[in-house]
Amino acid sequence: MYVKCGKLADAHQVFVETTERNTFSWNSLIEGYANSGKARTSLELFTSMPCKNEFSWNVVIAAYAKMGDLEVAQQLFDEMPVKNTFAWNSMVHGCVLYGRIGKVRRYFDAMPCRDVASWNKMMTGYIHRDNLGKH
Repeated sequence: MYVKCGKLADAHQVFVETTERNTFSWNSLIEGYANSGKARTSLELFTSMPCKNEFSWNVVIAAYAKMGDLEVAQQLFDEMPVKNTFAWNSMVHGCVLYGRIGKVRRYFDAMPCRDVASWNKMMTGYIHRDNLGKH
């Protein structure tokens, strides 16, 4: 509840005081920090999380890709045990945001399964590249 209200300090305090932390409580706090632009704090929590799930991986990969630290995002992506479409799309999106069109295409081509978001992110990257060249 604290995370949804944007009270991360309070949420973190409750988390620290909780003796039985489950995957949901870990993920809620990690996502709260990631969505607040505090990717490093979310990664610190993620690193100490005893049992990571697909959602945990997706949150930190997306956070680093969104802030442009594609090297850390790539490292996390490489370490992810089973890569899902969301993780692939996060990498494509990060590359689109920061103009790395060659990488966008490599990720897109390597994706085992593409969805509508995959195609949209890919097309957005090419549209932005073409528009930048016309100015």
